[in-house]
Amino acid sequence: SKSGEPGLLAAGTVAPPWKLKASNGETVALKALRGNIVVMDFWATWCGPCKDAMPGVQKMHVKFKDEPVKIYGLATWETGDPAAYMKDNKFTYELLIGADDVAKAYKVSGIPTFYVVDKQGMILYASSGFTPNREKELAEVIHKALKDGGSR
Repeated sequence: SKSGEPGLLAAGTVAPPWKLKASNGETVALKALRGNIVVMDFWATWCGPCKDAMPGVQKMHVKFKDEPVKIYGLATWETGDPAAYMKDNKFTYELLIGADDVAKAYKVSGIPTFYVVDKQGMILYASSGFTPNREKELAEVIHKALKDGGSR
């Protein structure tokens, strides 16, 4: 998965900039997150595999909470209430809403799709679909990025 997946943006390329509203009404901009590793999970409440992936995303959010790691769920093609769904399931990582245009920029064709962006704003990892080892894969990418990018 080093070279990325066909159809998704390639590792080593610049992550397209975005600005999205968080569920608390604040605007979050990717550019303002420089110096952090940013994990993006494109998802929707109607998507079964997305929901299967979320407990693992929450686990990573807890695991890396004291590190410069920002984890976001990007509500994409949403028809329901993503904020209510996250609250009901006690997921505490940040929700960004209305991510359809961002999904387009990131060539998302199916969800869930995961991206990891490094501290310099470059794509480190991209994958789509849920597999049981996805959480482990993402955690390894984050660990490595924390080690690599520590000094910059």
